[in-house]
Amino acid sequence: MTYGPWTDEEKADYLEVKDERLGSLYATVRIPVTEPEARARYLSETLLDLGSTDADAIMSIASGKGRPAALQALERIAIEEFF
Repeated sequence: MTYGPWTDEEKADYLEVKDERLGSLYATVRIPVTEPEARARYLSETLLDLGSTDADAIMSIASGKGRPAALQALERIAIEEFF
């Protein structure tokens, strides 16, 4: 997933997957909803151990639907794997 700075439009399009445990995780690591690029980096590089198939799927989502949709996919994976 491309981690560079997100545009204002991308930030506006991002809607956090609603899950209390995920929200608590973000609060613990101090990554607010206003920093989706940091959330994407944290999930994909620190929390999740994505295999090549999952990583390719996330990249495909980012290319087709945009980075906000790819981050939502990462969040759903994190919820499934850790909560």
